[in-house]
Amino acid sequence: EVGARRPRLLELGSGLGVAGLAAAAAFPSLHVTLSDYDPAVLHNLHENIRLNFPSLVDQDQRLDVTPVDFRDFTKAAAATQPLSPELQKYEDAGLYGQVDMIIGADVVYDTGHNQLAQVCLSLLAQPPEDGKGWRPCAVFLLPDGRPRLRDFVNELVRAGLTCRIERILPSCPMVRRLRQAREGWGAGASFSLYFVTRAESCESST
Repeated sequence: EVGARRPRLLELGSGLGVAGLAAAAAFPSLHVTLSDYDPAVLHNLHENIRLNFPSLVDQDQRLDVTPVDFRDFTKAAAATQPLSPELQKYEDAGLYGQVDMIIGADVVYDTGHNQLAQVCLSLLAQPPEDGKGWRPCAVFLLPDGRPRLRDFVNELVRAGLTCRIERILPSCPMVRRLRQAREGWGAGASFSLYFVTRAESCESST
């Protein structure tokens, strides 16, 4: 546990919630929050849990669903003290500065998605003062062909975050399954993992 609370994992742009639900099932110690900005998607997430994963919803508040909209996380809102109404709702939901790990897949493809940097900065918990133990981070699986990835990385750096990029080998079974699942990506589609933490530089490796 982190202090007196469960470690918290937040999945952004959950869709059907596959990754977040898998994490909740595999790691009972986690508090997992599934999220999206679209009310229809949030409704489907609730229904998916009710129909297929009822055992994950218990009195220990291990799993929940909440709206998260990147557009709320403007630089102006982040600089407002006390918190602006747009961000106060995340404080009320127990997310603001309380998330130990953020995950997301294919969440950077529109201009507004650059605000994902402010999402990470606002929601990730602070690292331990002694430098020991878990360091809160975000991990994103992103297709290399998306047009706004460089802008996204630049925004991370401007926000005071580090970004380590690892290319996933084309021979990886996960990559082959992703290509089959989304024909629009093409047979030669490639993917990278973006590891984001609080710091001051960004580096890339293959």
